[in-house]
Amino acid sequence: MIKYKAGDARAKRGSRSTGLYVAFGVVVGVYVLLHAVRLVLFAGPRPEPQPTALSDFMVRSVIRDVIPMADGKLEVRVAVEIDDLLKIMGDLYSADADEDLLPLNVSYVMHNPRLCADAPSLKYIVYLHSAPGNSERRDLVRQTWGNRRLLKNENSRAVFLVGLPKDNKTQEKLRAEFSQYGDIVQGNFHDDYRNLTLKGIMGLKWISTYCAHAQYALKSDDDAFVNIFALLGVMTANADKKRLIACVNYRDGSMPILRYPRQCYKWCIKYRELIGRRGYPEYCAGVAFLLSREMVSEMYAASLKTPFFWVDDAYVSGLLPAKVSGVERVALNTHFTLSGGAAYDDYVNPDTKEFRYYFVHGVSDKQRVLMWTALLRKLNETHKALLSDDVITKSTQLLKQYMMEKNKLPRVR
Repeated sequence: MIKYKAGDARAKRGSRSTGLYVAFGVVVGVYVLLHAVRLVLFAGPRPEPQPTALSDFMVRSVIRDVIPMADGKLEVRVAVEIDDLLKIMGDLYSADADEDLLPLNVSYVMHNPRLCADAPSLKYIVYLHSAPGNSERRDLVRQTWGNRRLLKNENSRAVFLVGLPKDNKTQEKLRAEFSQYGDIVQGNFHDDYRNLTLKGIMGLKWISTYCAHAQYALKSDDDAFVNIFALLGVMTANADKKRLIACVNYRDGSMPILRYPRQCYKWCIKYRELIGRRGYPEYCAGVAFLLSREMVSEMYAASLKTPFFWVDDAYVSGLLPAKVSGVERVALNTHFTLSGGAAYDDYVNPDTKEFRYYFVHGVSDKQRVLMWTALLRKLNETHKALLSDDVITKSTQLLKQYMMEKNKLPRVR
């Protein structure tokens, strides 16, 4: 309802024409407001149809005034709750440059198609998300749990996935590193958190094409520590599962979707993304997840018909497996902690007999070296028999090197 003050000249007119103007203005104002909100909320490419909760799109507003202008136009003054204003602004400012880009469009800037060719009985391949400038982290993985010579028969491989850096100097260093190791796959997209989904799908595509005979694929990050021997046990225990995903598993709806800018900032999900959902679909924590051979190829195939969504964990390990029939998920939640300190203490404690945590984030490079050497010292006889002859020697050398250069090591944030 519009109220006029007693001294307001407009209230004294009382003419029929003005009353019609006001009534017409209210109707037009409501229509214009709702139409503007609809354009904001539903602009751009539409996702696949999903059940819609109308409450997700309600915008609370009150028309405060409708003023006829001299040129025949109407000035409509509307009051909107601050949360709803932030909701609308969130959709406006968070437009994605690559929102309509499909994984099919990704091509390789550089890669080594022969990386897996000399290992016909490949047990597993690790594919790690990395940034172009993270050469020290990649070196540490190569010397520890991602070492291709870790096992006697060299039946494992590791490959690092990167995008395009912002400067030519970093690209030149990356090319030199690739020439030395041949274990980098670079895509033709900017290396940015909004393109992590492209990076993940590029990994599935590359493995499906050039390393399809690997029995398992392990996705991880270059700043993670992984107890690869524990995962060998997971592979053995689940050898009968053809479509396996083993990971820290979040059930459908258990992780809330953040949409308000003051809650989530750059990680905000638009209201036209995952429409009608208040929580994410079932997915894996991105620190690491293990896939059987069949899952790699079928998830990549699913990506070619699944609308792009930039949150890579939810897309790659959630939306894609949802389109694959017969998926068997194995939850490893009890073997993960957000406390890097607790995991570090578990590994270096001399009284620890069995390590609880398989995947670790939030520890420094030096701590990862200490955890790795502690792990090798405590291996059981079965796992020790798998090691190549020079692993123990080189791990001791690595420990001495990192102890001497400890002040130069970057901290993992």
